[in-house]
Amino acid sequence: MPEDDHRSHLPYSAVLRWLVDPGSSIPTEIRQQLLSQLFANPIVIIMGSLTSVLLSGAALAMHCGPLFAFYMTADVACTAIRVSVMKAWKRASKTNERQLLTAFLVLGVLWVALQGAIAFSALRTHQTALEILSTIQIFGLIGPVCSRNYPVPRYCFVLVLLLDLPFVSGCALSGTHWLLITLPETPPFLFAAYRVTKHIQLLAVSSMQAELESQQRAMRDPLTGLFNRRALAHAVERDRRLGAACATVIALDLDRFKDVNDRFGHHVGDALLTAVADRLIARIRRPDLIIRLGGDEFVIIIQDAPAAAMAELCDRIIRDITATPYLIEGTAAITVGASIGFACAPFDGTDIETLHRRADSALYAAKASGRGVHRRYLRVTGDDADSGSWRGANVANKVAASGSVDSGT
Repeated sequence: MPEDDHRSHLPYSAVLRWLVDPGSSIPTEIRQQLLSQLFANPIVIIMGSLTSVLLSGAALAMHCGPLFAFYMTADVACTAIRVSVMKAWKRASKTNERQLLTAFLVLGVLWVALQGAIAFSALRTHQTALEILSTIQIFGLIGPVCSRNYPVPRYCFVLVLLLDLPFVSGCALSGTHWLLITLPETPPFLFAAYRVTKHIQLLAVSSMQAELESQQRAMRDPLTGLFNRRALAHAVERDRRLGAACATVIALDLDRFKDVNDRFGHHVGDALLTAVADRLIARIRRPDLIIRLGGDEFVIIIQDAPAAAMAELCDRIIRDITATPYLIEGTAAITVGASIGFACAPFDGTDIETLHRRADSALYAAKASGRGVHRRYLRVTGDDADSGSWRGANVANKVAASGSVDSGT
């Protein structure tokens, strides 16, 4: 995931952004996945609230004042809103993910601060039963808080502070001298809590990174290092799920590549494919996808680019592939041609699958018109879904000796 895309999911507040920053050593691709972990397991939040309500209920039963009735009401309300935000996150779009994340983080701070206040108030009642119950409550919450918020150790540490410091303050003011032992215990406890949380985060990151690398290897062509057919299927499925249309799909075939294999052998053909892939990588922007379907077939998915610029880009791709001979060890200089068909959203189609099919149709027209050219699929109103016309189909648009290419559009 590009860095800018990751930042678009972060809270607006600079303080919250710093708190949820998992650390500069965490790969960008993993950061959003870590943040998503914050919204897992709502049952843990509900169970934590239930134990807190029981503590406040016990205080009310002991006639310890209306403050605990307020605590109980605030606890239930805060928990209900937090669970609602978690559910909304699962169906959120990019436009409101930032607001939901901000709300969730703020609510988490408020709920934990409420637990600290409940423990402090319980210790100030001088009721032995409430002192014991509040101690169990605080230390029973610290474990789940760390286990749920390990993706963001800084934020997690703030939550632990909001639980522990009011509790320690309540112990110091309780009048029970033995509870003063909590004062020297607190610094090593907080240090250990942070280190454990950071360690859990690093283990999770290591696991996520290994899984990501495995997925990436599965979607890479071992010969050229480009994406493979599986990556195209993944892009189609993702496009279908998000309802998003890509800008342009380019279908590319090398001209007379079989002649190279027949004359020099498949090992030279493989070297040629790798060299062609390198030239494509040099031409195409990083966010866009270059896919080798197999043999000498390539697909390029261009995102967020105007259709008017595609003819010129295809000219350049053809020139990149054809203008300079390939110097492959053990052979004479090899030249190879390229033909291209492309389809642009939204006019030629509104999803990757349709655009790919229509780019293939345009590619057949390019090859039929003499190779070394490009054609754009243009849908004709009223025609069959897979029929179309190719703008400039009667224009020669072949690679001239000077290396210039007519746009064909």
